[in-house]
Amino acid sequence: MKILPAISAFVVLMAAACFTASCNPKAQTTTETFATDSAAIVNPTPADTTAESSQPAIEQQQAEGKEFLEKFYAGYEKDITDYAFIRKHVTKNAEQYLKDSYDYDCETDDCLAVWVFAYEAGGDTGPLKKRVIEPVDASTFKVRSVYKYTDQGDYEYVVKLSLVKDGDSYKIDQIEPIGEKYPKE
Repeated sequence: MKILPAISAFVVLMAAACFTASCNPKAQTTTETFATDSAAIVNPTPADTTAESSQPAIEQQQAEGKEFLEKFYAGYEKDITDYAFIRKHVTKNAEQYLKDSYDYDCETDDCLAVWVFAYEAGGDTGPLKKRVIEPVDASTFKVRSVYKYTDQGDYEYVVKLSLVKDGDSYKIDQIEPIGEKYPKE
């Protein structure tokens, strides 16, 4: 009779050992899952670092876009009425916006509101003091033009331009005047 409690204790001990180790598939899965999850935290997969790796690409695109806009504004300042130059650097979408924004008489029906790149229509600006091009995102920029207005202050105009890649260069696709600011009188 003393053998029965010994056998019972042995069976209970074996069942407990089997439950926590290799006899229990759930215990094994949990242990393996924990090990896999822990490894993923310590050693992130490339998918976890995608945002970090795309940052240099965004910065490169911003640098290229800013360079394009600097060259565009240099050519624009040479002759603001050079429609061929403007058309070369804008998409059909932006060209249509410039046509629609031209509120004056146009005998040829192809006039463009080219001033939207630098100032509000009918505005009296004075000489350009500075132009600042700031990225909003990878392909959108705010262009702030500041002009000497009066002894009381400067006139400031801001336009948001969205670019699209066109071969090895860019074109302006969307134009959104943000606003203007006159000095306090």
